[in-house]
Amino acid sequence: MEGLKKLENVEKIIELMQSHGIVTSSSNANSLRFLADLTLLLVSPCHELDVDAKCELIIDHVPKVCIGF
Repeated sequence: MEGLKKLENVEKIIELMQSHGIVTSSSNANSLRFLADLTLLLVSPCHELDVDAKCELIIDHVPKVCIGF
């Protein structure tokens, strides 16, 4: 059930981004999924981390992840 709830949330985020023209329905499915998962990560409660702290963590770790790819 948890997996279905997450898929439902991802679909809602994708629809929201499409309705605001952030992405189009012809966008790459993997890109849409990544953006939806990233958005959910940023807005989901996580103990003491607020959105700013999450963004800082992401910015700090993106160079490390990109080197691996």
